[in-house]
Amino acid sequence: MKLPFELFIARRYLFARKKVSFISTIMIISIAGVFLGTTVLLMTLSVMNGFETEVKNRIMGSFAHVKVQSFKRDAITNPDSMNAELIKVPGVVAAAPLIEDKAAISSRDIRDGVMIKGVDLVAEEKVTDLSKNIKAGDLNLGEAISRKDRSNPGIILGSYVADKLRVMVGDEVIVMSLRVEEDAVAGMQPKMKRLTVTGLYESGMYEYDANLAFTSLKTASDLFGVAGAMAMEVRVANPTAADKTAEAIRDYLGYPWDAVDWMRQYGTLIKWMNTEKLIAFIVISMIIMVAIFNIISSLLMVVMEKTGEIGILLSMGATPKHITRIFIFNGLFVGVIGTVAGLIVGLSVCFAQMKFAFISLPPDVYFLDKLPMLVVWTDVIAVVLITNGLCLLFSLYPALKASKLKPVDALKYI
Repeated sequence: MKLPFELFIARRYLFARKKVSFISTIMIISIAGVFLGTTVLLMTLSVMNGFETEVKNRIMGSFAHVKVQSFKRDAITNPDSMNAELIKVPGVVAAAPLIEDKAAISSRDIRDGVMIKGVDLVAEEKVTDLSKNIKAGDLNLGEAISRKDRSNPGIILGSYVADKLRVMVGDEVIVMSLRVEEDAVAGMQPKMKRLTVTGLYESGMYEYDANLAFTSLKTASDLFGVAGAMAMEVRVANPTAADKTAEAIRDYLGYPWDAVDWMRQYGTLIKWMNTEKLIAFIVISMIIMVAIFNIISSLLMVVMEKTGEIGILLSMGATPKHITRIFIFNGLFVGVIGTVAGLIVGLSVCFAQMKFAFISLPPDVYFLDKLPMLVVWTDVIAVVLITNGLCLLFSLYPALKASKLKPVDALKYI
């Protein structure tokens, strides 16, 4: 197939130099800059996508997809009846009762605050992956013998809660409700319970592992003085459409019930990850911008170097539009070569990491033992379009400058 003469000449200007000149060196640097920017940008976006996916998967596995509770925070006196109603809503897979409140927790001389979640283990297993997140001990919230040979209700602590309290499986902790009740003899006083640590919980998210503890529904009921449950945890068939299922639950139950999906509950975390991804995209795009500014300087020098040849082309019948296209093609060559090379290297590294996981992470610092990567093709397309679009845009000025040369003036440089 015969190439348009503008494309042929642009290719000759870029590749067919008899010696490596200063101008061609700048052009090579421009291509290398586009290549490096494309590679780093693709890898960074893939890492961001990988972390975001891992966090979302852990949230969806470790916590309920939807939480149902009263606007007034009234107790659910008959959780079984509420469970039967929730199952009727399309998209709901299972439901479990929950009592959740803040409490003070202590061991020996160390005290801390914690969020106590009282659950029914049989129902909870259908709603969350609690058992998969037990890193030490057993999933036992019933009576357990402590190291002091005392039988107490069991409690599962977040791994960082246990670290702060300096306790291990088998140790005893004292949990004190922050709700106070009036006693006929002792007056106003909070309820307290001695519990045995039966397991350590770790979801991989510090914010929750440093503040959560699980006990049985009965223990939480006694501790907080709640009859029944405070909320219902719901698992849905399609977690990515949990907001629609939550809306269906609200419509079905009506006032005073509210249903909050996981995207609303952890919306701040998700927004933070999206903002971080956008900032990384903008900052790393500066590498490409530096390379693209080199394109302007290199093309302007090509125009100066080829002024005589441009004059010959104009005298032979080439129009200013033809000259403009030649230098636009020259800029596009730089963008396309750099982008294609960047895509090949960047995608190769990403897919190799996804398959072989050769880049590891310290699991004691991060919640993963390998660097997560996920290639999203919309990101790849966006990188290609933006990079080549900028190369095209920044090629216009040198191309227009070349097209405005007068044949008589240009021929003086031969």
